[in-house]
Amino acid sequence: MAIAQMIQYCVASLYVAKLPGNRYVNGIFFGCGEVFAMIFSQFLMDTLMDMTAFRIVYSCGLISYLTLIFFPDSVMLTYLANVLLITGIGGWFNT
Repeated sequence: MAIAQMIQYCVASLYVAKLPGNRYVNGIFFGCGEVFAMIFSQFLMDTLMDMTAFRIVYSCGLISYLTLIFFPDSVMLTYLANVLLITGIGGWFNT
């Protein structure tokens, strides 16, 4: 499971350069997603059971992947999907 998480994280970090919009802004949102992942996963782990928190974080990643697939040219949805993707991957690692 850790290998799958690491592969997704590396692919996402390489994919930031190919997302529509400014690369610098995409990198900033990538970093904000990392910070939000730590805060969000800690909140989930404090309030919910482990598997429930994992399923919520996994769902965030799934929604972001679907957003990136179905709306590849929308800049604002790409920024939101970027934050959700890193939140999902980082939260997966934390849980």
